Amino acid sequence: MDRRQSHVAFQEIEELDLHENATGPEEPKPTIVTMVPFYHLRLIRQSILFGGYVSAKVFIPKEVWRQHNAKFTGLSTKVSAFEELLFQICHSVVPVELPSKDSDAEGWQRALTALNVMLEHLHKSSVSLARSFNYLEASEKDTSAEVGESGVEKGHYLKMFQKGAMDVLKTTVVNPTLTAYKRVEAAVPGRITTEALAHYAELVAEVCLKSQVFDVWLKRVGADGSSDDSATAVPSALLLKQKVRKCLLEVSKIFHDVMCEMIWRDLQRLLERYLRKMRKSFARMYWDDDIEDDDTTSLPSSMAMAL
Repeated sequence: MDRRQSHVAFQEIEELDLHENATGPEEPKPTIVTMVPFYHLRLIRQSILFGGYVSAKVFIPKEVWRQHNAKFTGLSTKVSAFEELLFQICHSVVPVELPSKDSDAEGWQRALTALNVMLEHLHKSSVSLARSFNYLEASEKDTSAEVGESGVEKGHYLKMFQKGAMDVLKTTVVNPTLTAYKRVEAAVPGRITTEALAHYAELVAEVCLKSQVFDVWLKRVGADGSSDDSATAVPSALLLKQKVRKCLLEVSKIFHDVMCEMIWRDLQRLLERYLRKMRKSFARMYWDDDIEDDDTTSLPSSMAMAL
């Protein structure tokens, strides 16, 4: 029997039916696309706290998030981004109560103001993260849903005049040199301790939990506008509700393109390392040969696609 036969077996994992008894997540995937990012965040939080399915065929043990000496890229950048996001959600959105009636114009105005503040932060954060990670794209800000104090929409040209020339340049022009430096800095992988990874996982879990407020709001306003009561609602209040919906759809897109993308990539790398370690532990049960401990092997393509 070949002493390295176990390696061959694991290389052929794509050809095996490993998931015939897989149950998948208990919660069905939403049919409304804009709610999917928050559904994924719920699954990720479940995997961090207890272990759980993140797709129909992939189960993530909670130990994946508690590995020692794992390679990790851009940890400080990600932690800073998630801490700021958590602060904004808790201070700008969570304290605001969404109106229970379509006719509550003041309530919809408060919600719209909170979402505008949230979107302002999300756009700035996406630009900053895109400088560090080349797989992310900075989101383009949509100002059509912003409303001034007089109730008139703020056009982009008005906002340009309200800012100084340097402020406009800072928010609209990406510095190529700074972007290159940030990406090189973030691309260099470093080893992190169990405590550092656990802190990052706890932070991600908290973000996943607090961001569910947007899912609740989306369900309330209706992602497709079917909940609008045009018969009893005041026209101005209904217009504000539609603007709130538009903001929520934009929030959902940024979460999908930036936050979920970043977490999924981290999870995939951690899962690759975890499976590699499990395979080596299994091999050492039968052979005494030393197996190199490297972090270069990737998941089989079928499992990577399942994530």
